[in-house]
Amino acid sequence: MRTSRSLLVGVLLLVILFSPTIAESGAYRPTAELMEVTVIKVIDGDSIRVKLGWLEEEVRYIGVDAPEDSKELVECYGPEATEHNRELLDQGRVWLERGVEERDSYGRLLGYVYLDPEGNSMVNKEILSQGYAILMTITPNYKYRQEFKELAKEAWQQGKGLWSACRVEQILSPDEVESNVEPKYCTKPCLSRSFAFCKRCANIIGSLKVF
Repeated sequence: MRTSRSLLVGVLLLVILFSPTIAESGAYRPTAELMEVTVIKVIDGDSIRVKLGWLEEEVRYIGVDAPEDSKELVECYGPEATEHNRELLDQGRVWLERGVEERDSYGRLLGYVYLDPEGNSMVNKEILSQGYAILMTITPNYKYRQEFKELAKEAWQQGKGLWSACRVEQILSPDEVESNVEPKYCTKPCLSRSFAFCKRCANIIGSLKVF
């Protein structure tokens, strides 16, 4: 009886040592820097839903902000950003590196998403470099901030993606985005055709014409 009990304790210890720990939210924590996950759905240009163990989680890309593409609001270049994100993730699995701050105010996981286990191809960088998103730096998740800024600035200078497709009067450069300390929704281009949305940004940033 004592031998059986000792054996059971030993097995339980092995399970604890070699299994992923569970976060308070119920999601797995990575046992290594990169964690493989299965993509269930592409939500929009900067967020996806993934299978994490037996749970489903929404992942928001760190350092980028793609135009909105939802039932409530479709911004300029939003559908294109969503479709590009979908094309990038057509393999069905990605590798996730979590941020220092692991979740946002909506409860979404925050991460850098890779297309390979070695971490050579980051989705966040790809959508920035091709103009499918703008730069958005929120502390403490600024590990790749300088590299992201350079990619976004190059896309802006070359007029890639939304930088040339969206006809707006007020569109912030990567440098201006970083220096802007006003509310978050105004650190992005006013890509909406909604006068109310543009007016909110105009009240904070300055004069803004609606096209």
